[in-house]
Amino acid sequence: MRLGSLFMGVCCLLVIYRAGRLLFPTDHLAAVVAVGIAALTPTHFAITSAVNNDVLIELCFSGTLCLLILALKKGFSKRVAVQLGAVLGSAILTKVTGLLLLPVFGFALLLFYQDEKQKPVLLKRAGVTFGVLALVCGWWFIRNQVLYSQLLPLKLFAEQFEHTAQAAVWAERVGGWGPYLVQMCLGTFLSFWAVYGSPDGVKIGAPSFLPPQIYQILGCVSSLGLIGLVRLHLQRRRIFSREQNYGIWLLFATAAIVGASYLTFILRYFQMQGRYLFPAMLPICLILSISFRVLFPERWKSTASLLLLVLLGVVDLAYLKYLMP
Repeated sequence: MRLGSLFMGVCCLLVIYRAGRLLFPTDHLAAVVAVGIAALTPTHFAITSAVNNDVLIELCFSGTLCLLILALKKGFSKRVAVQLGAVLGSAILTKVTGLLLLPVFGFALLLFYQDEKQKPVLLKRAGVTFGVLALVCGWWFIRNQVLYSQLLPLKLFAEQFEHTAQAAVWAERVGGWGPYLVQMCLGTFLSFWAVYGSPDGVKIGAPSFLPPQIYQILGCVSSLGLIGLVRLHLQRRRIFSREQNYGIWLLFATAAIVGASYLTFILRYFQMQGRYLFPAMLPICLILSISFRVLFPERWKSTASLLLLVLLGVVDLAYLKYLMP
């Protein structure tokens, strides 16, 4: 089982690379750096090394985005429509989170509609995708209705979390929703990058973190990414084609939908778990890659990219040191 999880983790990295090469064909290092960020994020490789369904749902999200980018670049063919239906159906069967891909697909259809060549076949291709999706996971909704009297097992989900810390209680404890959300943002940032369970912490469900200096360095990297993102936005019409801009919109839409879902969750339950953002690992890593690299002149991009990956490698070594008993 663990080998299967590792195999899917490798597949996630390969799909990130494929999506990066499709979207930025003239900048192969953008895809390489994105893969490096995903591979060297400590919490991410810890999750992909364990037996769980988080890796599979991430693979489904990444696969869907890769297929949508392919459709933007080369056309929404019948083959891509069938593959999309299979991946979307598999995502829904893996986790209810997979339903978040449906609005992503809907947004992609709007982008496809902007292409005059794709308009005549768009409805047929969308029908093929939904038809395959129904074949793959339609039975699951029927099963839920029979077993739980709901198309989605939301009551069962609520029962699993009813004994966990509630957001409203915690917000009252820390002085209101403002301080609560600040605390959640900080905890999510820390746990996204590097979190582990110490022997004592596991007994009480408390996470353990690396020394604060490491997160300060990761915060600087993230801040550079945000600065680069502003620069990309200002230069987008000059440096990106229409298809590339549409692909980037898809990345942002996916990250925003996953983020909104996570926000909804933490407004009800006190759960600081950055891993819940991993379905959006492809857009997060690819956006961070291109926004980091745009900050440097062409002759320095390769060196800066290498230094970034070396830095993440050092963080990994520190992480592994703290994992050792």
